[in-house]
Amino acid sequence: MSGHYNYLGISPDSESERHYNPFAYEIQDTLLLMDAGYFNIDYCYQADKHGGHVIMRTNGKINPDIKAAFDSQRLAIEGLIGKKLKQLKWHREQIIDLDVQWKSKPGTHRLIAFWDRNKSAIGYLITNLK
Repeated sequence: MSGHYNYLGISPDSESERHYNPFAYEIQDTLLLMDAGYFNIDYCYQADKHGGHVIMRTNGKINPDIKAAFDSQRLAIEGLIGKKLKQLKWHREQIIDLDVQWKSKPGTHRLIAFWDRNKSAIGYLITNLK
């Protein structure tokens, strides 16, 4: 048997995949990796509350309050505490591990900020892993 295709068309999403995410209570003892299109800080909080783990990429539009900051050697960076994320002065090749909080959202979240060489911009990961 043989054959070939004549046409292949890929159309943009007609609906969001977000409503196909597992419920936060379903991911107990599970690590869920999510791309920036799925970023939802409430979901991160609920997953943590139910014993699930997340690593979620997010875009640069976030601006939470910094509660604690550490460099790549886990040394505290005192000068960042109490500032907003957008106030960071960034150096390429720098990695900063932050504890952040949104004013209107529950919980403190871990945010890893790093230089994304592919995009020539700061990249962000939100996680509840230690």
